[in-house]
Amino acid sequence: MMSLNYHWYSTMFGVYIFAGTAGASMALLVLVITALRQAGYLNGIVTREHYYIMGKWMLAFCVFWAYIGFGQYMLIWYANIPEETQFFLIRNTQSWWALSMILVIGRFFVPFGILLLQSIKKHPHQLAWIAAWILCMQMLDIYIIVLPALHGLGVRVSVWDFVSLIAIGCSLAFVYLRIVGRSSLFPFRDPRLIESIRLVN
Repeated sequence: MMSLNYHWYSTMFGVYIFAGTAGASMALLVLVITALRQAGYLNGIVTREHYYIMGKWMLAFCVFWAYIGFGQYMLIWYANIPEETQFFLIRNTQSWWALSMILVIGRFFVPFGILLLQSIKKHPHQLAWIAAWILCMQMLDIYIIVLPALHGLGVRVSVWDFVSLIAIGCSLAFVYLRIVGRSSLFPFRDPRLIESIRLVN
């Protein structure tokens, strides 16, 4: 993704992508586990204590993403090197600026404030809503990283933006559901199984 603009380079970009995708993967895990519990699987195995831990991980990666993102922005702003600043100049002009502000508020401030509440982290359905929100904000983040290199100074929404997302998501969901149907969701051979089931925070 960094090679979309071959003049631009950041040593923190890989960590930034990792922070976002790690938080999104934890959010996806919350959604998948909640769906499996509603379908009758993992009842009595995944408890509110497990949700509390997953909520804490989501909060940690939310803060980590903001820390790396701000660190990258601050260093590029402070150095003021033209080859580096052009990445943020494009994303802070015209309609990209509005999306960037939505990303900053929606990816950090909103989930951070909500995930500080202990009651939210222990309530599976409320935590699932926050997880879905984080996933949407992560998709917006990738959209802001990729599309300005293709569309220049303005947002141009295309039907292919949604078709590609739906196609990839449906393909992965199909493969996952095929694997889940043939596999055991209960880790019988895990040596720490009893300890993890009786988990208390």
